[in-house]
Amino acid sequence: MDESDFKRLLDESAAGTQRRIDATTAALLHHIDATFTELNRHIEASFAEIRQHFEETAEALQRHLDLLEEKVVSLDQNLDRSMSEIRAEMRAGFAETWSVLKSFQRPEVSRE
Repeated sequence: MDESDFKRLLDESAAGTQRRIDATTAALLHHIDATFTELNRHIEASFAEIRQHFEETAEALQRHLDLLEEKVVSLDQNLDRSMSEIRAEMRAGFAETWSVLKSFQRPEVSRE
């Protein structure tokens, strides 16, 4: 084998190695692209599921807050009504007490 044959074999070997590297690189890039595509699909599906769960939770929370608001308004109205009744009862009781106390007052006698 002379030098030109050796160079030709070396060039052929280098070309074959380059083809294998190119093929391996292409396969690896294809695999990476497929993996990222699958990962992206998984992330989008997970995001949609999480968003749906969040929306359901937010709606349930809003229903609970609406019920709480109704109960607070009702409680406030009941408290106002009760306070008015208590005030009226107290005024009536004070008026009655003053009437009783006035009946025990002695008339003032003038001292001339």
